[in-house]
Amino acid sequence: QLHPDAVTARLKELRGRWKELDEQELLPGEKRRFAAPQGQWRRFQRACKDAFESAKPYLEKRSEVRNESLQELRDFISDAEAIAEREESSIDQLVRYQRAARQAIRNLDSLPPPSRSQSASSLRKLMDALSAALDRRFEAVEAHKRKLVAEARKLAHATDRGEAIDRAKSLQAEWKK
Repeated sequence: QLHPDAVTARLKELRGRWKELDEQELLPGEKRRFAAPQGQWRRFQRACKDAFESAKPYLEKRSEVRNESLQELRDFISDAEAIAEREESSIDQLVRYQRAARQAIRNLDSLPPPSRSQSASSLRKLMDALSAALDRRFEAVEAHKRKLVAEARKLAHATDRGEAIDRAKSLQAEWKK
């Protein structure tokens, strides 16, 4: 038995072929619209309908699954946009959402065909927003590390060595964070 997509493609091909043959059989100036006898056309249409009916449950289920996937993607994008906008979002969260967005863009074929282009565009915008949020976090971390380095350099001139050692240890612990 053929795959339902193959059935629909074959039906489209057969209908096109029927139309071509029908046009070839009509004589110029003839008043009939169709060359084939009406009964033959009805049998052909019935056979096409029967073939399509066998594929219909699969096509309907696929459509349902694709629509569910689209809704899940929209929910994901909405959640991820909120995460990207929040300043308190962690780097780990942002990276997880960025990876998930990359995976989602690879799986656009699980969506209804008319929504794929718009979904890809939304995912690209989301990935840009996540990247910008990550860049801001990394810049903040880098600025904090520079501050720690400057403080550590000042410790070289400290008069109380014990206090300087304690402060150096706390700076190291802060660096690890």
